Order: sequence, then structure tokens, then C-alpha cells
Amino acid sequence: MRSLLKGLDALPGSSADLILAAWSIFLSNSLFDDLADVPVSPGLSHSLVDHTNDVVHLGRLIGAGYRDLDMPAFEPEVLDLILYLHDIDKLLLFQPGPALGTTERSPLSRKIPHGVLAGLLLNELGACESVINVVATHSTDAPFHNESTEALILHYADMAAIDAIKLREGQRPFFQIN
Repeated sequence: MRSLLKGLDALPGSSADLILAAWSIFLSNSLFDDLADVPVSPGLSHSLVDHTNDVVHLGRLIGAGYRDLDMPAFEPEVLDLILYLHDIDKLLLFQPGPALGTTERSPLSRKIPHGVLAGLLLNELGACESVINVVATHSTDAPFHNESTEALILHYADMAAIDAIKLREGQRPFFQIN
């Protein structure tokens, strides 16, 4: 798993350990056999891990830009945790579909909103409140959103990464151009 998550070795040991523990727990409780085969979303072929790596890369670039623009301060280590962990509950919210190579929403996804399971697990693992709050409320359809700089950076990195995937795969992006 460590080899799939790019840049993890550059993080402090405690952060890397938390990230690996959370990903491992969700994978071991999912119906997927191989993390590399889990798509970011049903109907898309781009993997969840590749999407996470894209979000980490873009989030760090946006964070650097925010620092250059004297935007409100944020904790880079907290941001890294958020970027790596924001979608881990998709391992339980999706499941292999009936046809080979397909993925569908799991029954659990109809009961618990995206982000909430991740937030609960991160709380149990001892993650800081700011990581839990952003991960638990980052979904575009969450009833409310955290207003921190880290949440804003995650939002733009996540949307840019998923829209790039959707465009490459011939789907409409979340951002609509009229």
C-alpha cells in the first residue's frame, strides 16, 4: 500500500502511519481484493489511489500558491492528512459489480453519506479534529462544509482532479461550461 500512495515517505512517521492504518482498515473491510483495482467512482476507470495521488499533488500546489498569496494560514501536515484520507470510505461505499470489472454503490452508501464513515474511523484512530471535520464534510452534497483553509484547498484539488478524469473519460465535469 505504501508504494501506491505517492510521496508518503516524505511525511512524518506518525502521519504516514495514520494514513496507512486508515487505508488498511478500510481495504480489509471492503469487498475489493486489490486496492489498485478500485475505481474512484462507479462508471469511471481511473483508480481511487490514482485520484488520491492527483489530489495530493494538486492540493500541495494550491497550498503553495495560497502561501504565496498570503491567504489564511494552514498546517501543511494537517493538509497532507486530509488530502490522503479524504476518500478512504469509498472502499466501503462501493463494491464490485455483478459484471467483471464493474463497480456499483454498496447498500451502505444509501445509508451513510460519503465522508462520515471516514470521519468516524479517523476519530477512533486519534486523528486531530481538523482532519476529521474536513474529511467528514468535504463531499459536494454534504449538508454543511468546514470553512478552514485546508477544506478550501481540498475542495479545489478534489474537483480539479475529478473533472480532469471525467473529461478524459468522455463524461460531463462537475463544473459546467455553458
